[in-house]
Amino acid sequence: MPTTPLTSESARTLIDALRTADVPTQATLLAQLVPWLSRASMADIRSAGWPMRRDSEPLLLLSLPSGMLSIQRTPADLRAVLWARWGHGGSVVWLDGREIDVPRDPDDGEPRTEESGAWVTDHVYAIEVAPRDHPLADWSRDFSGRQYGLLIADARTGRSRLEMPGPTERWESPRLSEGAGGTWRLFADADAADAGRVARTVPAF
Repeated sequence: MPTTPLTSESARTLIDALRTADVPTQATLLAQLVPWLSRASMADIRSAGWPMRRDSEPLLLLSLPSGMLSIQRTPADLRAVLWARWGHGGSVVWLDGREIDVPRDPDDGEPRTEESGAWVTDHVYAIEVAPRDHPLADWSRDFSGRQYGLLIADARTGRSRLEMPGPTERWESPRLSEGAGGTWRLFADADAADAGRVARTVPAF
């Protein structure tokens, strides 16, 4: 594997290897590839074989036989890089090149995150997390009835906090927005956010 700074050509080699790599090799490849994806120009990423229509795209997706690699960019081009193996939970997350601890299933170690999240501000990222058990959850239905928590992470410090619904709270698609005094306002879903119904006030990091 390359030990010198990556070029577009060497990054393409890593991406090609990631297509069919086993799990331990995937981790090794991503450890080399993610720092480059977090810093490289869009032209260099395109040269590495990543399809994109224009350099300003905020979301870049690369579907591989082994999983989905994605980049979510802020207007200032801070990047969240996510890797989700097909059929094995949700995504591993890196913000500005730093891996963020995500909740994992205690039985198989797979991430309990969703496949992608969203930048809430220019440095705070949030991604939904499926509770292991929730009395109001009904996963047999398509989407209505599913319950989620929210993992909130700060790209500047790497710190994160997990907010999960209580046993009587229904959070089908939690949303986050900035509140007063550096706090965060968490809403149970988009309708609650539009109506200003705050489910929980989250302290600042």
